[in-house]
Amino acid sequence: MKKYITNYDFPEGEPIYDWSTVLNLGFDPTNPNKFVFAANFKTYTAMCFAIHNNFQASNFGSGKTSSAQVSKDKLFNRYKPPVQFIDNVERDYKPLQAMSVSLAWGWTRIFNFYVVGTVTPKKPVSKDVAETLIGIVKEALALYFDPSNREYGVAPTMMEIVEIIENADNRIRHFDPGSGKTDCIVWDNCDIEYLNLISFCKYSDPGTSVQNIRINPAYILD
Repeated sequence: MKKYITNYDFPEGEPIYDWSTVLNLGFDPTNPNKFVFAANFKTYTAMCFAIHNNFQASNFGSGKTSSAQVSKDKLFNRYKPPVQFIDNVERDYKPLQAMSVSLAWGWTRIFNFYVVGTVTPKKPVSKDVAETLIGIVKEALALYFDPSNREYGVAPTMMEIVEIIENADNRIRHFDPGSGKTDCIVWDNCDIEYLNLISFCKYSDPGTSVQNIRINPAYILD
């Protein structure tokens, strides 16, 4: 395969260089306005994986999502940024003149998770204060695990979750991770064994529909 370059591949300005001499290239006899490399050379593809706008829609639109399945078990979701975002990245990449490297965009593996456990305050609190503390804890988790603060291929740990929650408010004494047979970190409809370097762990709290984080009942005033 032959690669061609034209005057559009070089910065605009006065023709101070004789590119045919500098690059040791010959002219293509069928098109004297193009230089042609004398020898064929190997090309490469750079696979790109990206999360745009913390998975939220923007002026570029919404990202694409799909499911990856093996048999009947749903293992993980897949995500790819909006087409317009991809086009803009490739447009910015073009001036780099890396003619032997082309960009391709792959699907990011998304592993949704949420946290389960019991928060014990330093002293008994009312039901309203208990709900407020739960909201503060969930906000702290959401900020810490915000996509802009995380990296690919890195799974959350129980130790960092305990530290986040116990430091979320000075009224909290400690956090007991997990509940009965439920682990502290619950992987929502996905199999964490398939986590790899192109995977992203996304914090997705179920909200008020599930009491995944609660205040120790013994510390709630009637």
